[in-house]
Amino acid sequence: MIVSLLHLRPFWIRPLATWSHANLGRPDWIESLVNHLLVQFPVPKFIHREVWASRYILGSGFLEGKAAIWFILAAQGVSLHRAAAHFDWVVPKGLVHWIAQAPEELSLPEATLWAEVMRLGGSTVEFDRLQRYHGFRMDLTGGDVNQKSCLRPLRETIRWLANHRDELTDETCAVILEWYAHEFTEIQAGRPGASMKGRSVRGALTVARAYVAERSRPYRAVAWLPHGWDWETTGPDGDRWAVRELTTGLELYEEGIVLRHCVVGYASRCAEGETAIFSVGTNGKRRLTIEISLPARKVIQVRGVCNRPATPEEQQVVRQWCAEVVNGIVVCW
Repeated sequence: MIVSLLHLRPFWIRPLATWSHANLGRPDWIESLVNHLLVQFPVPKFIHREVWASRYILGSGFLEGKAAIWFILAAQGVSLHRAAAHFDWVVPKGLVHWIAQAPEELSLPEATLWAEVMRLGGSTVEFDRLQRYHGFRMDLTGGDVNQKSCLRPLRETIRWLANHRDELTDETCAVILEWYAHEFTEIQAGRPGASMKGRSVRGALTVARAYVAERSRPYRAVAWLPHGWDWETTGPDGDRWAVRELTTGLELYEEGIVLRHCVVGYASRCAEGETAIFSVGTNGKRRLTIEISLPARKVIQVRGVCNRPATPEEQQVVRQWCAEVVNGIVVCW
């Protein structure tokens, strides 16, 4: 943490010598020191926490990612909206107002989703319904091309949920979002996906129920040849990691049941040689599903339970597997 603060010395607004060393005995001494050196204007709690979390203090000490930049900008009174063009962010002016009011317990992706829901006329009802599905928990201000491609369909979904709030129950909404979470992951992977715009609740529910019924089929008769890319390794903490290709419709079905996602629907793509699917586990427990686009030779999806994104530790394992076994494959997060 001290190394990080030294790297940020050009942004110090007060000298270190004027900070009271008596604060060292306090539980919040880190926040006190950071505020003394860097903060002129209030910073949203979720940004403060994400930047100065223990992973930075106990690790290399170097700040990483957008949260660190946001912290400096907010702490020193620079408009996130005006700064967006310099960093290729998407920050509509109204979003900044709501980001500042996001509940402090949220992560950065959750907080920006919450702010966008509020900006578009939604409420905590729509946010709670969306954030149950990990695929929707994304930083909507991101400059990543894949994230930008998701802005329009997600905004349409937020507006649709808000407009139909009185017609939806938690049960019917869960069925619809179970289907649309799948469509949304297709869009994130660069494939065409459906839109919620213009749909009635009845029409959306009909499509969603058909999807759920189709997903429940085990595709027992479908099988395809493996690529020989199975792999095992032992992590620094002694955990045994394994990557295993799924080569039957039944295996995809079982993977989807355990991790609660839609991988069973990829059976025909696997059989036709368009896609290869791999299951990643530790100590015999499933953790991730990987999709490789074979024509593009890219890892295009890495998802855990309920389509959650991979953790940094899991990302490192996937990269190691690609480097050691799957030569020439590009990893796209």
